[in-house]
Amino acid sequence: MASMLAMTNAGAGGSISPEALAQFKTALAGMVSADLENRGRSYLSTDYHPDGHLADAAKTAKIADSKFPWKTNMDISPQEVGVRYGYGAERKILYNALQEKGKLSKPVALKDDGGMTSS
Repeated sequence: MASMLAMTNAGAGGSISPEALAQFKTALAGMVSADLENRGRSYLSTDYHPDGHLADAAKTAKIADSKFPWKTNMDISPQEVGVRYGYGAERKILYNALQEKGKLSKPVALKDDGGMTSS
């Protein structure tokens, strides 16, 4: 996940060193883990620059804003990880715990209230 977000624009302004990427992943993983433990979910986003946790992790690793995709967001919960690649884009499910365990055959979408519903 962190690799995808950080490397999407890898050609912009030089490459990201393996050390910087490792720092970014460690910082971001700590923030997301804390969110999951305290709130049960985490949210990562970029508009024209990384927001929130992505900005903090990028600053820690000295990764330029130009390395991130525009208008992209990711919602993370223990049950599911979903992403929207671009403004108004359809939500794609990257991971669903029930599908991984073979207990759900249809994709699941998050409702506005954070609950899950089959789609």
